[in-house]
Amino acid sequence: VTIGQLVPGSAAHADGRIRPGDEIVSVNGTPCVAASHHRVVQLLESAGPRVSLGLCRSPVAIGDAAAPVYPYDVTLTRRQDEGFGIVIVSSVTRPPAGSGGGVVLGEFIGHIIDGSPASRCDKLRRGDRILAVNGVGAAGVHHEDIVRMVRDSGLQVRLTVGPPLPGQAGAPPPGLIGRAVAGPASQSSGSPEPASVPAVPPGGLFTAVLHKTDKGFGFSIRGGAEFNQMPFYVLRIAEGGGAHQSGRLRVGDEIVSINDRPLAGITHTEAIQVIRSAGSTLKLVCRRPVSAGPAD
Repeated sequence: VTIGQLVPGSAAHADGRIRPGDEIVSVNGTPCVAASHHRVVQLLESAGPRVSLGLCRSPVAIGDAAAPVYPYDVTLTRRQDEGFGIVIVSSVTRPPAGSGGGVVLGEFIGHIIDGSPASRCDKLRRGDRILAVNGVGAAGVHHEDIVRMVRDSGLQVRLTVGPPLPGQAGAPPPGLIGRAVAGPASQSSGSPEPASVPAVPPGGLFTAVLHKTDKGFGFSIRGGAEFNQMPFYVLRIAEGGGAHQSGRLRVGDEIVSINDRPLAGITHTEAIQVIRSAGSTLKLVCRRPVSAGPAD
């Protein structure tokens, strides 16, 4: 989604830094790479009186060199006997004294192994932000799930890469909370932190990344626009399916979006089609109900 026109006298026009053609990369920290026009407009309308935009502008060449144009996609292909050769790290802010913890800034490339597919492609740099894995947005996804998405990609993975933190280009970001090499364990330069399933407060939003098994994603839903605009809920969870293995979903959870597509206003048939066309990975944003969900 790009800036089409600036309205004279508007806040965007008065700011002086925004130009027509600039790509909107994020809205108030929420990544917009590959997001629909409807989704970006929705984020802008809900931003309130002040909004922070992350923009991408085509560089001006100096001689034969040009700065990277973020965001962009990188496809890594590996052999059976090697990994992709990247170390994925999470970066967090330093928590204030007495607080419950810092704010996660995102997932980044912490290290690139020499001679690996990531090194040979010459398109990744230490400090680059990972915005999506195989088209599934990384916003709100746990570090362990990001690493698992890369490892489960087989011999090829597509990464959508964004700019590093200010002042961190070519260097690992500060405040690392986890390390894991996206490849065979023999290449690991540090043990990944064990996966955990954090508690979700009633009424709170959370993200669940499901990986399709031989039993599919393993859950069923009810709801849709044709049922008096009923929200979508998890109706059943099948043992051995992706939903069961993730440990994140419960029967009665409300599903707000699937692969960054909001479900408000769509029919049950359309929601099923979104799930079926998702490939092998499904990213759900859900809300844990305060009380029990709809009865079967």
